[in-house]
Amino acid sequence: MYRFSGGGGRGGGRGGGGGRIVYADTGEEQTDVSHEMRDRLAAAWTGKPVAEAKMTSVEEVDQWTVQGNFRNMRPLYKYSWPNGEQLYINGSSGEIVQYTTTASRIFAHVSAIPHWVYYTPLRKHQPVWIQLMMWTAGIGTISAIIGIVIGVWMYSPSKKYRLAGQPTGIPYRGQKRWHTIFGLVFGIATATWAFSGLLSLGPFPILERFQGGGGEGGQRRGGGQSVAGALQGRVQMKDTSPRRTRAIFLRRSRT
Repeated sequence: MYRFSGGGGRGGGRGGGGGRIVYADTGEEQTDVSHEMRDRLAAAWTGKPVAEAKMTSVEEVDQWTVQGNFRNMRPLYKYSWPNGEQLYINGSSGEIVQYTTTASRIFAHVSAIPHWVYYTPLRKHQPVWIQLMMWTAGIGTISAIIGIVIGVWMYSPSKKYRLAGQPTGIPYRGQKRWHTIFGLVFGIATATWAFSGLLSLGPFPILERFQGGGGEGGQRRGGGQSVAGALQGRVQMKDTSPRRTRAIFLRRSRT
């Protein structure tokens, strides 16, 4: 099927992205996604009888639909099977938008979720989450840099320190000594990693002028045009009537 974005779809946009959906085989516009269609999609995707699944309407974001691209996908339906498989279907477009298993959810809880602090009570409040991530990334960057500076300052290439009567370049022993060594080895990687995470959140508005997009008439830095500027307006659904679309397919199949 084809998705035509920016066409002002019904109800503020289908699938949260606006526009219309046209079937590629018939050229007809999709106007409705019935309960039976959703059931067929769920069964075909998982290969399991839909009668074994529990279907619920997702009214509020949960752990697996908390990301920004899912926020405007309403209505959203979740099918849950006894073996742990969960499937999310966009009720407006009929698209499968999320699929999880017991194993993938467990792995997410020990990897991506703590890494990005993607806990639903916090993550669903986007501005608060962004501020928290920027502050923690900034504090982490500064702390790593301070640690590097102190480690370099304390290190003596001439080995002016003495431990057990032996010259050494690091005035510590035991865990403190290993902490200093690992801090000097991995400190730069830690500082750059934390700082790159900070930059990914766009904390410095002045940098936006050096990135793509913006400008009058859809003009981009470097002389190119943005996609919106090049399209010169919205897609008109009258240009994608079933008869015209089928004719296009027939011409292409003959060639």
